[in-house]
Amino acid sequence: MEPKFFYIIFSLMVISTALSLTFFMAWKNFGKKAHALTWSIGFLAGAAQWLCMINYDQFPTRESYLLLENAFSMALVALGLRGHCQRTNCKWLPKNLWPYVIPIYGVIAFS
Repeated sequence: MEPKFFYIIFSLMVISTALSLTFFMAWKNFGKKAHALTWSIGFLAGAAQWLCMINYDQFPTRESYLLLENAFSMALVALGLRGHCQRTNCKWLPKNLWPYVIPIYGVIAFS
């Protein structure tokens, strides 16, 4: 990986980690609202995604790298949407998105 890309991706990983810690501290100190913990876990998945991208040479195959990247990416999006639903008490969006995410990931994995 070229150094300029490494620094950008490393910065994104640090930012995602900082946001994860910020939301975790907000959850712990400001009334333990469920959306803050959900977003904390989501940004942790985002940080793991950037970490995978930095270490893509360490994966045994390109497919295993892409599958893990997609899993972290889908987790980030699903948890972000779930946190939004928790915060705004959405009535028309499902509170549990995993039954939708898992089949989509299955299509990605087996195609």
